[in-house]
Amino acid sequence: GGLPLYDGGPSPQDFRDHDFQLSRTDEQLKMTIRNGKGAGMPPFGTMFDDAQLDALVATIRGFDPERK
Repeated sequence: GGLPLYDGGPSPQDFRDHDFQLSRTDEQLKMTIRNGKGAGMPPFGTMFDDAQLDALVATIRGFDPERK
């Protein structure tokens, strides 16, 4: 979370938000990393292989304070 990157832009996602964590599948997170999300996040496309994407998603999931 935090302030928008530019005036009027979207705020960064707070990965500690349990509702956010529940609202996204691992595949949705991977697609966002690959393809980006509007002006707020550029696509990372081929920078990561499947194993690296899995590790990034696991890291994102690790921020959830209610993770089981």
